[in-house]
Amino acid sequence: MVGGSGFNIGEKAMLEDAKAALQYGFDALRLEEIVSFTNLKNMRSRHVMQKIGMHQNEVDDFYHPKIQEGHPLKRHILYRVKSSEWQQLKDVL
Repeated sequence: MVGGSGFNIGEKAMLEDAKAALQYGFDALRLEEIVSFTNLKNMRSRHVMQKIGMHQNEVDDFYHPKIQEGHPLKRHILYRVKSSEWQQLKDVL
């Protein structure tokens, strides 16, 4: 099922859960920055991270040490967002 924003119901739930996690991390735990990572091919998770204001810098990307060499899921993308960025974005997301 697809919602009005082009997300299916599962993606909407992922987006809401991700926003709630950031809210808790920044407001309750007073973290200055939150990072998240996924493998290069996980476009659904990457899209959610981008939608909640997280951004990627290629210098932070890495090859997961627990995944064997040559495996197609070895390369991971790291996303991050600072508390100050989240405070500006949270009301418009």
